[in-house]
Amino acid sequence: MSYEISAETTFAASHQLRGYKADLEPLHGHNFRIEALVSAEVLDGLGVVMDFLELEAKLKEVVAPYDHRHINDIPPFDRENPTTENLARFFYGELFRRLPGGVRLRRVRVWEAPTYSASYGES
Repeated sequence: MSYEISAETTFAASHQLRGYKADLEPLHGHNFRIEALVSAEVLDGLGVVMDFLELEAKLKEVVAPYDHRHINDIPPFDRENPTTENLARFFYGELFRRLPGGVRLRRVRVWEAPTYSASYGES
């Protein structure tokens, strides 16, 4: 058994998929939404998994380099296709390194539109 919390943030960016129905998909942008789900088996001294605002701040750190930018211009997406799935995996790795001990990252979900999302994390 464990406790879970989540936090979300947003960022706006453009991207182009390589090899999508042509050599390069037309340039287009999204208002991305990103959610992180974390858990802990034991609550801290305050009785929380971690502070919601701290989790949100860490998410904002992870996406800040991409906000209002062309994702294809920024590593690793200057080489790797900037699909929503790849964004979710990359943001998972970046957030994983920023979490305090005892807090487990379960999943990162990225929405590129209100009805389209991809996630990376535990099955």
